[in-house]
Amino acid sequence: MANANSTRAAEAPKDAACVLERVEALLNQKASLAWRVYNTLAFMVEAVPYDDPEDPRGLPVHCTLIDLKADMDNLATSLGALVHEARHE
Repeated sequence: MANANSTRAAEAPKDAACVLERVEALLNQKASLAWRVYNTLAFMVEAVPYDDPEDPRGLPVHCTLIDLKADMDNLATSLGALVHEARHE
């Protein structure tokens, strides 16, 4: 005879699957945003001139953009892989 606890236990895997699907959808949205920022940074890296080491007032804008672009690549890639890692660990 089924009781409330056994029904809840039977629904737990289904609930976990639903939660994982929602998390996957949210991560896909965030990864998409991260790739959009990455592409914007990639454009800016090409558009902004190289930093002039002779300019004492100059800021390392180009170098900073390159570093940010690399960070966004790592972030976007890791966001996309999180659900796969969670499902297969």
